[in-house]
Amino acid sequence: MRKMILSIAMVLMALTAAAEKQTVTLYIHDMECNSCKAKVEKTLAFERGVQDLEFDLEKRQVTVVFNDKKTTIEKLQQALMKYNKYTSQVVTKCHKPCLEKSSCCQKK
Repeated sequence: MRKMILSIAMVLMALTAAAEKQTVTLYIHDMECNSCKAKVEKTLAFERGVQDLEFDLEKRQVTVVFNDKKTTIEKLQQALMKYNKYTSQVVTKCHKPCLEKSSCCQKK
């Protein structure tokens, strides 16, 4: 009985952890070189809740996996601005920075 309760508790904890994980891709206009990438990596790695970073320097994008109970997309963007003066935009499914006037990301 004790093993069954422990197993159920572990499954519930795993489901809760999975539900808190969120992924966002940010376009960072000024991220042009490995030095810029290192600055972004250092900034985002120390933000609460960030679990993984994946860079595409050619596209000037970083994909961030984070715990949405500990941080938000806005907080990540604010950290980039505060520490590096880098503006960032959320990349949409069409892989372009999300701009209100963009035809690919108009809200329905």
